Amino acid sequence: MEEDIYQKAKDDAFRLLSYRERSQYELASRLIKKGYSKNVADKVVNHLKTLGYIDDYRFCEKYVRHKIKNNPRGKMLLYYELRKKGLDEGTIRNVLEEMVPEETEINIGIKLATKWLHHNHNINKKLSKLKRYLNRKGFSLYIIHKIINQIENNNEKTY
Repeated sequence: MEEDIYQKAKDDAFRLLSYRERSQYELASRLIKKGYSKNVADKVVNHLKTLGYIDDYRFCEKYVRHKIKNNPRGKMLLYYELRKKGLDEGTIRNVLEEMVPEETEINIGIKLATKWLHHNHNINKKLSKLKRYLNRKGFSLYIIHKIINQIENNNEKTY
């Protein structure tokens, strides 16, 4: 009976992983939500981790790559989202440092700010709103000031 429950939980885990990659925490949470005990969920997750089906570092890299490409945001928001997915702080910091260096984050912010300003023409009135927008997108104040300085320098060159 116990082995049947374990096998069914494993089948459910494989089904969940067939839709998309998940963190260890996400998969265990989903199995528990489906009615399996924490013990069974942890056993399945550990087994799949051993087999290489679950890898939090790989999951973190794919998540960051996908978000940067399809829905750009700053490191702070990425960090927050990944923590909610149950990833440990060290893994997140390593991946973000590797994949989103400061220059990349500034370039992402400039693209977002330029797009935002395109819809809000008067730059002087909209500067504080732009700062709030970039902050909601997960950029630190330090990066926001660098982005705004570069945009202001580009605007001065065009006049």
